[in-house]
Amino acid sequence: MLPPDSPYDGFADTFAREAAVSPYNARYGRPTVLGLLGDVSGLRVLDAGCGPGLYLSELAARGAEAVGIDQSADMVRLARERLGPLAHI
Repeated sequence: MLPPDSPYDGFADTFAREAAVSPYNARYGRPTVLGLLGDVSGLRVLDAGCGPGLYLSELAARGAEAVGIDQSADMVRLARERLGPLAHI
C-alpha cells in the first residue's frame, strides 16, 4: 500500500470533528483570525491549506468568494461537503 499523499489523508474526518469544537480552534484561534480579516464581503479570499473548510464556510457566510486549496484529498472532500454549492476548491 502506498503512503498517503498528505499526513491528513486518513485522519481528516477526526481532525475536522475536533477542530470544529475544540476550545482552542473554536473559541480562540478561528475567531481571532476571522476578526483580524475584517469585512470580507465582496472580496475573493484564498484559504491556502483550507483543511475541512471551517474558515471557508465562515468567509462565504460573511459574503466573500472563498477559494480553498489543500494538499490532502480527504480535506478537500470535507471542505466540498461542508460548503456544497458555495465550494470553490
